[in-house]
Amino acid sequence: MSIYKQAFGLTKEPFQATPDPGMLFLTGQHREALAGLAYAIAERKGFAVLTGPAGTGKSTLVRKVLESDENAIISSVVLNPTLSTAEFLEAALLDFGIPEIPASKAQRIWTLQKFLLETHDQGSIAVLVVDEAHKLNHEVLEEIRLLSNIEFADNKLLQIVLVGQSELLTLLDRPDLKQFKQRIALRLALGPLANEEICDYMRHRWEQAGAGESLPFSGDAIAAIGQLSEGIPRLINTIADNALLQAFGQGTRIVGADHVNRAAEELGVGPRRPAATPKFERSTPLRMPAEIPGWWGRLAARIGWAPGL
Repeated sequence: MSIYKQAFGLTKEPFQATPDPGMLFLTGQHREALAGLAYAIAERKGFAVLTGPAGTGKSTLVRKVLESDENAIISSVVLNPTLSTAEFLEAALLDFGIPEIPASKAQRIWTLQKFLLETHDQGSIAVLVVDEAHKLNHEVLEEIRLLSNIEFADNKLLQIVLVGQSELLTLLDRPDLKQFKQRIALRLALGPLANEEICDYMRHRWEQAGAGESLPFSGDAIAAIGQLSEGIPRLINTIADNALLQAFGQGTRIVGADHVNRAAEELGVGPRRPAATPKFERSTPLRMPAEIPGWWGRLAARIGWAPGL
């Protein structure tokens, strides 16, 4: 809980780092991605891919889609895809709410098929979301492709959404993943916010947090946040949160550029000055004994360190 919440009349943290669909700010690109994901799932297209740099709000967007109609969508989210094929299938089943996982792969596939058919008969849509999908290995990707073969009456019983950084597109362009690539019905992407969107983004989150007053950031502060974050929403949140703490600690209700720069420096965000090369200063002359015994002497002779230096 942020210590400045009460001072600014907030009901929740405005710049928290964790995904919060209630805080989602819809730019043009976010609206397009949100509509695309909703369409791919509702129309049972099978495969959709969402890519973008880290911190651009991909996870928040996916959660917004999954929570848009709780009765229609039953989801399984695999957050860590660096698993073996057996572990991946187990993780997917567990998050679908299937507690008893059979020992053999054949039984696990049968259990999943049974679950998907029951979900279809109930009028719901089963969605498997794989986060950090750019980290998937070839074996697990092939396993996911095979899972997409589960169909009923020309309908895909399992909708799969791969979410990852831009490297995912490079991964899917590999020649040995040609069959996988052909199954992707929709490719969507998110990027950093434009400079003119950053103020609106911050104001939106401030108001959604129940603020009783206007956004307390000066124009220079917002410009500094934009420059330091390069438009990445997660970095905007982190810098803004820490800048608010800086201002609160100084007893002021306006966040200035100095608070932002100090917060960024403490966080290690933005351009960093190269560290000065330390100078070695000898306070007293260093003298070696007249004779250096053993291997120390041989080493000293090899490096030219003579007694009396």
